[in-house]
Amino acid sequence: MNLDERIREIAKDRYNGKDWSHGWPHVEHMINNAEILASLTGVDLELTKSAIYLHDIGRGSDDDLNEDDKNHASYSVNAAIRILNRIGVSNYQRDLIIEAVEIHSDKEYNGSNPIALLLQDVDKLDAMGYWGFLRVINHHIKKDFVPTESIINSIDKE
Repeated sequence: MNLDERIREIAKDRYNGKDWSHGWPHVEHMINNAEILASLTGVDLELTKSAIYLHDIGRGSDDDLNEDDKNHASYSVNAAIRILNRIGVSNYQRDLIIEAVEIHSDKEYNGSNPIALLLQDVDKLDAMGYWGFLRVINHHIKKDFVPTESIINSIDKE
């Protein structure tokens, strides 16, 4: 089993109960976009997928008392480190993934980690179009204008 598949197995259950805008549908949408962008840029898809599975894993954690969840990247980093250490990921791969998770929600990144750059791009790309518009409304206004099931079902048809 590849690294990203092993992380997917662990991470998927941790997204249960998270709102759809940052839950598993968001992750799957990002994976689809990453497959396209990685093929165009030559960025390592396995490491990128690994970072995607972990990037919001700390959102809504028990430690996070901030409803706006501005610190979710740091909570995600803590969870990601535990997961990556448990499955024995090499230091180099772990460092690339952790840096990507750590900076994914930053507005600007001037580093050279291609995994981090791609993760930022696909996370922002997921905020575009009708799906992204609904995610932004849900996240900032805390309201769904379309029933959640309709949103999730529309992702499956894309």
